[in-house]
Amino acid sequence: MSPKVKRALKWAFLAVGTAVVVYLVNEVGPERVLETLLAAGPYMVLLVLFDFGWFSTEIAAHRILLEEDAKKIPWPEFVRAQMVTYVFMVLVPAGRAGAEIARATAFNPYVGAGRAAAAATNAQALSLLANSLITIPCLIAIGSICGWDHALTWLMALNGLVTFVGGTVILALSRKLRIGRFLGKRIRKMVHVADDLDGALRVPRSRLIKAVAVLFVGRISQTIQYGIALLAVGGLFTGGGALLAQGVHLVGAFAGDFIPNQVGVVEGTYRVFASTLGFADDPAKAVSIALLARISQIILATTSLSGLALWGGVSDIGSAARIAGAGGEAPAGDPIEGPAE
Repeated sequence: MSPKVKRALKWAFLAVGTAVVVYLVNEVGPERVLETLLAAGPYMVLLVLFDFGWFSTEIAAHRILLEEDAKKIPWPEFVRAQMVTYVFMVLVPAGRAGAEIARATAFNPYVGAGRAAAAATNAQALSLLANSLITIPCLIAIGSICGWDHALTWLMALNGLVTFVGGTVILALSRKLRIGRFLGKRIRKMVHVADDLDGALRVPRSRLIKAVAVLFVGRISQTIQYGIALLAVGGLFTGGGALLAQGVHLVGAFAGDFIPNQVGVVEGTYRVFASTLGFADDPAKAVSIALLARISQIILATTSLSGLALWGGVSDIGSAARIAGAGGEAPAGDPIEGPAE
């Protein structure tokens, strides 16, 4: 499939997802949704704060994965790279993979394409494993609250299994196979970074464990965020409630992985499980949980974009977008190079 077709499909899926959100809001009552969101306004600062918790753990995990090469990258550059990555995930229909390409593009001048690409690959795998770890307490909470034969319980278990297998397979293949050499034979511009990539993919297990632990802390921050969102729309803030709300989010994100930022699918999942969340008589509150989380993401993403504009880093987004659109191979004008001397 050509890059142009992929981009067209992403935009088409995003349009469909947006249409689904519009339909859901109209179905549950736009006035009721607006009323719920306005009433939840005072909680927005906390929602953004715990969103930033996830944001921060991504930076810390990448420093661990880059090993000693992390010292070559100034701390402000880590922050700027995370800003670019977050903008990609929330505002650009590129998905997690495209966002990691954006981060690797930012790190490339400091550590080289091989090391940057390896860190991105490992981060992708560990992100899946962190999701599988947070699935465990979510599954226990959902099974205890809803019953072990409930549809959400089974979907949560499936999510945990798939993310665990996916993360494990990516890690195993990247450590055992000579991916760099394989790409070097097929992509001319990857020839001189092939060996660096293969070596950098083999991060010590102790560092992988530390990185996934840090990412898991980010998932805990996200769980607290969804607990606050549940409270903001009129629910109770409890450990079980937060894990239940997070579980619904994870199921929606898993089901809509092919849609940029899972627009429409997450909102639809909250609508389907409105009664499970205790909002059978007022499903607008369930849908509003997803909308509050999305508003928080947009606030953090637009703040990042504004910061990049002041920082002079908006060009990083365009450069990364061109590389992501080319399927990971740098187009003319964006050469893949080693670290700057």
